[in-house]
Amino acid sequence: MFSKIMSPKVSKDTKVAKDTKVTKDIKVETNMKKTSSNAIPSIIGSDVTIVGNVSSQGVMQLEGKIEGDININHLTVGNDGWVEGSIVADEAIIKGKVVGTIKARKVVLEKSAKVHGDIQHEIISIEEGAVIEGSFNSTKKNVVEVSKLNVN
Repeated sequence: MFSKIMSPKVSKDTKVAKDTKVTKDIKVETNMKKTSSNAIPSIIGSDVTIVGNVSSQGVMQLEGKIEGDININHLTVGNDGWVEGSIVADEAIIKGKVVGTIKARKVVLEKSAKVHGDIQHEIISIEEGAVIEGSFNSTKKNVVEVSKLNVN
């Protein structure tokens, strides 16, 4: 008797068990063309680790860990959130840890942020207490054009 091994299909609605690792590139598809303040975010819980690249044209709240690159419209890395890889976003709010480069039009580093990498930005806000090990590159040009985010 033979059995077929199937790859799991993962989407923003997929529920995973506690302490689960997702080891596939994730693409979150939404119908949102612009991020609005009332948009429902995709939430990556503190018990989830994703190994692979993540891309979305929407909003994401990261409380877990992503080991890979992130291309997104709006990202919030929560206090317990952790990214090992580069972030490309229109807006990135960092409260947790990032090991890698950040390229975003607007970057907000809250007091609990720990960033180990370079930051390219148009607008930046840094709260007292944030830890940054890397260089800053301010630009007046659009750092990221949301329509060019690689979400194919």
